[in-house]
Amino acid sequence: MKKINTFWNWFQDNNQTIKNLINETPKNQKHISFWINKNLGYYCKEIDFMIVYPKTANGKCELILTANGNPEYFNHVIDLVDNAPQLKTWKFTAFIQPTERIYEIMNGLDDPYIFHEITLKASELTFLPVEYHELSHKLDIVVFL
Repeated sequence: MKKINTFWNWFQDNNQTIKNLINETPKNQKHISFWINKNLGYYCKEIDFMIVYPKTANGKCELILTANGNPEYFNHVIDLVDNAPQLKTWKFTAFIQPTERIYEIMNGLDDPYIFHEITLKASELTFLPVEYHELSHKLDIVVFL
């Protein structure tokens, strides 16, 4: 529990800087993302984050925490989100949620995600399957940005 509180205390102290991440230069975005990842890693190195910015100036930013599909760390993500502070300008979500807005994505109207120092939109990504591993049932892919 101490590590959870340590992360959220750090987040609260830096939430305005993180909220303004989208307006920073790429160099500053990388620097800020590094520190988010570093502080998250003190709690659990297997957890990643994404930030979704609101469409309106008074909307909430969303911090999505994910275990990247690894069930061994699902409880870590849930515990972290369950202990998140109440902040007026932030929403905290456990796991990347499936979307029902497929037509928005197809038309390029989807929201961007900030994943470490990279801004991604699902509508702008292309995937190429490379190799399927029979034993692990995993697929190697190339993602084109």
